[in-house]
Amino acid sequence: MVWSDLSVFEKLKHGLDSAWNLITPKLCEPEIARHFVVSQCIATLGHDELRNCLQVEYLNGILYRFDNVPMPKYRTLMKAESFDPAFREMIVFHHPATRVGCIAPVYS
Repeated sequence: MVWSDLSVFEKLKHGLDSAWNLITPKLCEPEIARHFVVSQCIATLGHDELRNCLQVEYLNGILYRFDNVPMPKYRTLMKAESFDPAFREMIVFHHPATRVGCIAPVYS
């Protein structure tokens, strides 16, 4: 690919992506397929049934894994009428969290 073949937007995106990759440490584990949620602090959430864990992306781009979260609890959380209180009560207070890394934030 030649720079003259790229649109201005593609050049800018390439530059920003390159800069982001330089300043952001690599993730310490693979990302789990996540779904957007309506929350004041969380952007996406996904469950890995094989590892029995929840991967949470906060709005600032920081990614955490919550261990020992069974699938039924994840399904109940995703159906909760008020997501943030349910997340705190069902997950944060009961499951250990590990920082996985940081990805490009959804919102800044």
